[in-house]
Amino acid sequence: MRNKREKVYLTVALLAMVILAGDRLVWGPLNKNWEARDTKIGELEKKVHEGNKLLLASGLTLDLPRSTPTKWLARAVTSITESGGTATIKTTAPHPFETGDPVYLSGAEQEAYNTLHANITKTSKDSFTFSIGGNPGNATGPILVRRGDKEEWRTFLSANLNSTDSIAQADVLRAIENWTDDSDISVQLDKGEWRNHEDRYQTYDVRLVAEGTMQEAVEFVHAIESDKLPLKIEQLELASREKTGKLISVSVHFTGLQLGEALQ
Repeated sequence: MRNKREKVYLTVALLAMVILAGDRLVWGPLNKNWEARDTKIGELEKKVHEGNKLLLASGLTLDLPRSTPTKWLARAVTSITESGGTATIKTTAPHPFETGDPVYLSGAEQEAYNTLHANITKTSKDSFTFSIGGNPGNATGPILVRRGDKEEWRTFLSANLNSTDSIAQADVLRAIENWTDDSDISVQLDKGEWRNHEDRYQTYDVRLVAEGTMQEAVEFVHAIESDKLPLKIEQLELASREKTGKLISVSVHFTGLQLGEALQ
């Protein structure tokens, strides 16, 4: 009787250690990454209704039609100086940018500047600053600056599921196969479901359950989080399916984003 009781205590202790290890090795380290991805997708959903404004900026050049709002026009840059990771931009004419706006630079000989820069700080009608990684130094070249909404929108579009449902589903299934191959875990997949959001965009809703060892579960979750598809983890649960705690069950509910064709 005593031996049986000791075995029960040992099993409970092992199960507690497995759950604690799962929390520290899986949920803790990856939770911040999931939250960041959730935030990005949430921001994208809020931006969908601004599609018409953003499409107005597509194909932006200096010879745009006269009807184009001046705030979308590119401005010539007089100089860019960098000190301590902060870049100061001066434009040849007054700019329309406000603190917090994203801007896109092009034409600089220093490639670090030719990209999207978020959250600028307006310092005057013809100058602003932003933080830049590293210390690339002062910029040279025929540099132009414009609002970054268009480039930000293009970035979101590049992470959009294919507009053809069957191709999008195949991409998701292929990703699941890759996750399974990477971790050697066993997966049971429920049929995915498309959900329409007021004809503005769709999400592909998928639920699955995977079972394997703790190591396989960790590798499986890591594979999901590392995937480049625009997937949002809605829910993830870890549980032990038998007394020894050797077999771990991973229940995952995730969605994939597909923008409407009108917004592409």
